[in-house]
Amino acid sequence: MEPYVLKIISSDDLTIIENFKQEIGMQTNSPKFGIVLLAPDDIGYAKFVGEKDAQPRAHQNVIFKMGMLISAISCKNLAILKKQDVEVPLDYEGINYIPFNEHVKETLPKLFELLNTAGFSLDTKSIFCAESEI
Repeated sequence: MEPYVLKIISSDDLTIIENFKQEIGMQTNSPKFGIVLLAPDDIGYAKFVGEKDAQPRAHQNVIFKMGMLISAISCKNLAILKKQDVEVPLDYEGINYIPFNEHVKETLPKLFELLNTAGFSLDTKSIFCAESEI
């Protein structure tokens, strides 16, 4: 498994969006799996409810790229790591949301389960190694 981290990977010739489109459009024989982190980086509210009902939200560019990823891979091969109370888009049903309270490492057991179901071979010992790296 080779991770692709959008923030780390860059190309002199491509914009971030073009680079991401190229990466998720690549055809390979290995299973693909996407992981998106929804953190409370913004505050927002629907215009009709007003500021009093503002909720924590992920950056809009994260939501946009999550939509791009959904169009490229199956929803069953996508995990959304969601900090508690972060608002999620209404039309994103059927996606594997994995909530966490304090730290993203709370998601590891469920994430490893989804990765194994998607065809990746991960053993339980890997969870503890991953937790110690975070």
